[in-house]
Amino acid sequence: MTVAAVVLVMLGVQHMNPQPPQPMRAAWGWNRADALPSGVTASAYLEALAQGGEQWFNKRPPDAASLAQRIGEIRQGCSGLILAEHQPLSTADRQWLIGKCREWAAKFDEQLVALEAGGDPQDVLAAMDATVSKLVQALRERAAS
Repeated sequence: MTVAAVVLVMLGVQHMNPQPPQPMRAAWGWNRADALPSGVTASAYLEALAQGGEQWFNKRPPDAASLAQRIGEIRQGCSGLILAEHQPLSTADRQWLIGKCREWAAKFDEQLVALEAGGDPQDVLAAMDATVSKLVQALRERAAS
């Protein structure tokens, strides 16, 4: 009888203090659990970020709603990069990366606004592709320097 009472109390406590639902996170790009490697050189770290950015091209959204979701996912990844510590990077590289992430995030936001305002999804996708290509190139150039 005591075990049953304990179980009921535990269930009651969980019911009174429910955990808030956790938002769904995309499992690609900079949202992956292993997107920010540790114990690597700065060059390898930046290359890993470039590879994460390239994952944008792995899925081609067929419609405006899917494209909006995909833009939101890469934008969420940008927020993660802006707020991360980036342990493998020097202070200068960290500042460069965060500054670039803010620029890329702003471009992603612009494209999402254009899409939501009725912009042609193919035009928005082309603009996103161009931005992502540039960001991957910038990460690789920084990794090589």
